[in-house]
Amino acid sequence: MARRDVLSHDLLAPDATTNLALWLDRYPWDLKLEAIGQHHLVTLDKVRVPEGYSRAYDRRKRSLIELAGAFEDGETRLFTLELVGRAVVGIGAASVRETNLQLLRPWGVPCIPGSSLKGVASHEAHARGGDWAKPAKPGEKAARFHHLVFGDVDGAGAVVFHDAWWTPEGDHLPLGPDTMTVHHKEYYEGKAPPADWDEPTPVGYLTSWGKYLLAMTGPPQALDAAEALVRAALDRRGVGAKTSSGYGRARIERFVSPVRRDLDALAPPPVQPNTVTAVAEQLLRALERAASPDEAAAARRAVERVFGANKSVWRDWLAKGASESEGTRATLRRWFEPVLATPAAPAPAAPTKVEPPTTATAERRTMRAWFVPKDAKRFEVRFEGEKKTFKHHVLKLGDGVEGALRAAGEDGVVVEVEVEGGKPTKVELAR
Repeated sequence: MARRDVLSHDLLAPDATTNLALWLDRYPWDLKLEAIGQHHLVTLDKVRVPEGYSRAYDRRKRSLIELAGAFEDGETRLFTLELVGRAVVGIGAASVRETNLQLLRPWGVPCIPGSSLKGVASHEAHARGGDWAKPAKPGEKAARFHHLVFGDVDGAGAVVFHDAWWTPEGDHLPLGPDTMTVHHKEYYEGKAPPADWDEPTPVGYLTSWGKYLLAMTGPPQALDAAEALVRAALDRRGVGAKTSSGYGRARIERFVSPVRRDLDALAPPPVQPNTVTAVAEQLLRALERAASPDEAAAARRAVERVFGANKSVWRDWLAKGASESEGTRATLRRWFEPVLATPAAPAPAAPTKVEPPTTATAERRTMRAWFVPKDAKRFEVRFEGEKKTFKHHVLKLGDGVEGALRAAGEDGVVVEVEVEGGKPTKVELAR
């Protein structure tokens, strides 16, 4: 009996602790095409998610959150990338088999390389033409915006696309076998014309599915552009191979850390002089958890909400001298400094004459709007200068408005708003 048969069936059969990347790369089974599919079934039935991968995934997520990159105002944005169906990533890489699959070598779990994500985003940008065009020939420069985000022969782009690791869920790997059949093998090899009597040649390969942690690092404006491009590319084009057959389609959602979620929901009760110290200590405990730029921005918004609810009480408390709560007071002063420095709006002058009511007329204003998520299906729209948010279902959203709102970051998006009776009624993208 051949040595390979002895080792593969008796001594080196896969089990729950097998590293799938190493096992598929070395492949001790028979290499005939008809045996590949059987080997895939046996392997996926035995191999499990490696012990320790969940801890490694969490460590990587924490390190990415704190990564600012090479820019002074740089940050790293995290997203959940969810494949709509299946993906075929890395099928053409060198392998001892007919096909390959992109896996993290230390852990043997599927991943989507950052180079693949950058490639589909670059292709989507090039399709828009103009300042987003790629170099016309190898060695030439790209158009202005393409150069800034993706880079060219003159230098690297502003955005770093990190490898997307699979988000662990359960103990089975999100992999499954599939088959493509070549009907005219000799024709494709240039040996003979296609004929009805040609023997079909089935080729087995592996596909992946599930959720992945997508991360991009760079300055905010470049990340805004990259996010919109990646979102459109994954929705319309897909990532990996066989995208013309529907593989690789995905959707992404901005990852919101538990700290930011708590800060966004933070709304302490109205304070009185006798309760302000207790509320201040509660507020400080929440603010001290903010670590990433995204969480720090949420903390600043929380401070603005808290201060705006009881300005006079907070001003008096922060102005007091030393006391047993001076440590809390001194730390909070640094958080409150921006809102304290904002001059109070002058009180409106009392009208000298009562005007008769006028008929409401519609007018158009150019304003900035922000996306305010509620859950997976509901969201509200907040306008610049408005004290409240407006539910999207009471507003008429024009073409592309919802997508632009969802894709916009903290800077919001400029829109044209039709206002009637002092209330917005219709929203269109600014021309």
